[in-house]
Amino acid sequence: MSSADVQDLEFVKNIFDNVHGFIPLTQVECDIVNHDLFQRLRNIKQLGLLEYVFPGAIHNRFNHSLGVMHIADKMVVTLQKKEHLIESSDTRQIIRLAALLHDIGHYPLSHIIEVPVRKDAKTRFHQLPPPKGHLEVKILGEETESEGSEQIATLTARSSGHTLNHQLHQSINDSLDYAHHERMASIVINKSGIKDILLDSGEMDQERINDICRIIAGSHSGLEMAIIHSELDADRFDYLLRDSKQTGVIYGLFDLDQIIRHLEYLEPTTSDPDEGTSGLCVGYKGQKAVEDYLLARYFLYSTVIYQKTSIGFHHMASMVYEGLLERGFVPSYFDLIEIFDKGHIGRYMNFDDSFFWETLKTISSDPEKIEEEGKYQCSSTLGAIGEYQHSSDFIIECSKRLLMRRPLKLVKEEQAIVQKSSSTSSGLAHLHYGPAIETICREADIPKEWYITSKIEQDITELSPFVPLDDIDSYIRLRSDSIKIKRSDSSTKFLIHDPASIVQFLADKQLNIFTVYTKDVDYKKRICEVINNYPN
Repeated sequence: MSSADVQDLEFVKNIFDNVHGFIPLTQVECDIVNHDLFQRLRNIKQLGLLEYVFPGAIHNRFNHSLGVMHIADKMVVTLQKKEHLIESSDTRQIIRLAALLHDIGHYPLSHIIEVPVRKDAKTRFHQLPPPKGHLEVKILGEETESEGSEQIATLTARSSGHTLNHQLHQSINDSLDYAHHERMASIVINKSGIKDILLDSGEMDQERINDICRIIAGSHSGLEMAIIHSELDADRFDYLLRDSKQTGVIYGLFDLDQIIRHLEYLEPTTSDPDEGTSGLCVGYKGQKAVEDYLLARYFLYSTVIYQKTSIGFHHMASMVYEGLLERGFVPSYFDLIEIFDKGHIGRYMNFDDSFFWETLKTISSDPEKIEEEGKYQCSSTLGAIGEYQHSSDFIIECSKRLLMRRPLKLVKEEQAIVQKSSSTSSGLAHLHYGPAIETICREADIPKEWYITSKIEQDITELSPFVPLDDIDSYIRLRSDSIKIKRSDSSTKFLIHDPASIVQFLADKQLNIFTVYTKDVDYKKRICEVINNYPN
């Protein structure tokens, strides 16, 4: 296939990006970029609070979304030249739009706020009784009712936003992860003016809009989704290069063009169980560039993303939101779907980083407000799950620390690269669990909430996009997502099986980072005295 056979697009404008240079846009893309909901992404920082440690890390989801679209398009063009992704005449535009809109449903401070919202939503869905007329969800573990479960069942049954979320992504509903930002994108797109822009372009119908939503959420099948969701996707490619440039480090740099030049596609087969990959693979001439990319990702994470001070700030922000969420002081997933059901798009527009900071300023300047009834109807009527996890004093203190950039005090940190199957763990691992924490806090005479732990266990070659804290859906990637290399004779092999590849030696390794934080030097001294005498 010649370059002339690549699907043509009419570009009407260019935007200059500090990572990729000029990025061309079609008319429908221009209209989306100019929409208020896309402009909202300017007010959501890509790396949350990492700027507290790396001052240059102030880039946002707006820049990143444009970059992902640009890289995705380069991938599509390469594959179309090799006679892939040509079944539909609009494939190139659909993938560009999915890449452009992939973060449209993001939460304030990116993943920092998303984690407690997803955790809250999944916990409440788990506690629903067996379905009786409302949308069916899978019940995992013991089926129990909790305070607020009846309201959740009623709310989700009548919510057009949740119904859309449920029906569009049935293949991934078992996880109950309805609040994931990539699934929220489906609601934002379909219940706002963005849908009108897509339809009015005259280039697509509702089914193609649904395809865009499924590609974004990972519920689509085929090569289109692999460009947005795989070990070789445009999302990872962009955030590595962008985060490296903005933080000012050399970690994260790799040869993107070399990887894209050698992209290939494997047609799915049933004869070889190893062939169940995402479809994307790399020709053998691009193998070293892929290895460099994987190592660059590891070094960026271990050096920048998992920097100990920033992890402490992220924990504080996440715990503050968690405490405010259970009091109905900030919106939950159920509040957000109600906002869209009622057409209050302006309220969602204001749900960005500034919303979080203004909330912190409010409760810091007037601590009594935190005891008032929450203004978010759904959160406050659903009721807290048991007792509040965080006291008002703790929330207020952490809020002040975040506003004034006063970090937590690091007590201990241990990093180690270990075998995934090894029973050997960090020396701090036993200090991260219930009985040990109870004992240490009692003997050190400190409040339990000021014994703050962080545990990160990540595959070295399979680090996922920026989710720095104990992600509620942390997982080891399936073998089907492993990178394959296409040899000169057209046969294929997994990169991790190549005896000449350094990745082979890292494939069964994971990075473990166990950390303990506390409030101040006094608390640290007390904890250390107990820990030093605590049996392993």
